[in-house]
Amino acid sequence: MGDAMIQRPACLARAPRQAGFSLIELMVGIAIGLVVIAVMLQGFAASSSTTRVNSLVSEYQTNGRYALDFLKREVQHAALHPMVWDSAQVSVNATVSAKNFGCGAGASTDVMKGITAWNDANPYSANCLATSSSRQYARGDVLLLRRVALDAATAIDASAPYLRVGYSAGNVYLGGEAAIAMLAPFFDYRLLSDLYFINAFTTSSTEDPMVPALYRLTLSAGANPFLVPELVASNVEHFAVQFGVLDTTGSLQYRNPDPAIDWTQVVSARIWLLLRASSPENGFASGTYTLGDVNYTPADNFRRTVLSSTINLRNR
Repeated sequence: MGDAMIQRPACLARAPRQAGFSLIELMVGIAIGLVVIAVMLQGFAASSSTTRVNSLVSEYQTNGRYALDFLKREVQHAALHPMVWDSAQVSVNATVSAKNFGCGAGASTDVMKGITAWNDANPYSANCLATSSSRQYARGDVLLLRRVALDAATAIDASAPYLRVGYSAGNVYLGGEAAIAMLAPFFDYRLLSDLYFINAFTTSSTEDPMVPALYRLTLSAGANPFLVPELVASNVEHFAVQFGVLDTTGSLQYRNPDPAIDWTQVVSARIWLLLRASSPENGFASGTYTLGDVNYTPADNFRRTVLSSTINLRNR
């Protein structure tokens, strides 16, 4: 080989040096990445919060609209069958007047007064609205509706209230006893009654948080009926009613409910419902809500809204 220079194999040639990131560049990159992640998390949290609020609002607004539509339909059907207009034409048997279906004698059978209500009070705290495992009056007005069934009865249940109506007379009686004789055609209609109130809870007094609800006590079907509690709609916290009454001059005035109001002068009813979310919301402060003559100011963090409607009565 002599002085000839020894050649290195190509595979052993030194690779060119590649420049990497410096420590400062890595720290800047990490910092930028953390900022981007923080912004994304903040946006996700805001989106989640908005979705949750929208879900809560949608829940109680849906329940409120259903409750209001339900009450409108029931109020319009209140009172006697249209075939009987004059209370002087209607006789009431002594047995049905004395019958107690749960709220006292006559409470469910005074069909000549289709609507009765009490202003921000519970008149039945000693019987049908006494605190129990299934009901606990919370606040607001109590509304009692009485009416007849939409269809004539095809069978008569024992000890159930009925109204026999013809073209010129009516008779309220209990199934199993003789109704007054009438010239044909006449029909027998079952009497229905429903007592509406705000219950402190929806399903149980142990639920947490307790979600208030609109309940009613309704007269059961079949023989020997009794008042049964039924959930109308949850998330209803307050309830108010006013009656549109025609005075002696023919002017319409809205009055707070009073059992002494002459039913024949009532032409309409106004109803207010206060809806509440099922759970509180951190940072949200409740305000003051007006329902008729009531200003209600809860001290908590629940979202709420008020729905109202004016209902023209039919059977008067």
